[in-house]
Amino acid sequence: MTRGTTPTLVFEIPYLASDIHNAWLTVAQHGQSVINLELEALEVADNQITATLTQQQTLRLVPGDCQLQLRLLLDGQQAVASQQIEVHVHDILRDGVI
Repeated sequence: MTRGTTPTLVFEIPYLASDIHNAWLTVAQHGQSVINLELEALEVADNQITATLTQQQTLRLVPGDCQLQLRLLLDGQQAVASQQIEVHVHDILRDGVI
């Protein structure tokens, strides 16, 4: 992932979209949540969840590693979480939104 860009993150999940009552995507660095997206900001279709980050969101990240985690609330109030996914954040030469 590169700061100042608009990456689309795609998660394949073992659940149907109709089974999901709520979803949260967290991007963290150095033990702190930097980006938090809830269901309204995510696209859920079939067995896939897609999140497109904004330039403003990725500019909050610093170069280095970050962790992603997806949490879901399913039918019957079952809560599940993905493993933490480590992604490298690359820097840009000129900072700011274009």
